[in-house]
Amino acid sequence: MSPPPKPFKVGPVVEIVTFMLPQDLSSSDAAKVELLAKNCIDVFSKAKGGPNSIDGGWVIEGELENPAAKGTKAKPFTFALAWDSVEHHMQFRTTEAFTEGLGELKTNYVIGLWVGHVKLIPAE
Repeated sequence: MSPPPKPFKVGPVVEIVTFMLPQDLSSSDAAKVELLAKNCIDVFSKAKGGPNSIDGGWVIEGELENPAAKGTKAKPFTFALAWDSVEHHMQFRTTEAFTEGLGELKTNYVIGLWVGHVKLIPAE
C-alpha cells in the first residue's frame, strides 16, 4: 500500500494548468505521461524559486474540448501549483528547472493547454 499523498499547500495564487493530450492516447503512453508528470513534480518541488506546492492528475471527467483545436476533444491532465504571486511563476518560467521539469511531457504529448491563475479568497 502506498502512503497517502502529502497535503497540497495553497499559496495566495494558484496556477491551474491543463495539458490536453491526444484523445486516443494508449495505456502505455498514459503510463509514460504519469511518469513524466511525477518527474515534473519532483523537479519543480526541489528547484530553487519553484512553486510552494505542486500536484497533478488526470481529469476525472475524461475528455474536454481542446482549446487549441475547437470542436475536438482531448484527454486532460491538470496540475495545480501554489505561488506567492503571478510574478513568482513568471520568474520561475525562465529557469532551467522549468524547462527540465516539463521537457518530454510538453514536447512529445501536449497538443493544447489552458493556463489560469486564481487569487484565492479567504473563507469567512
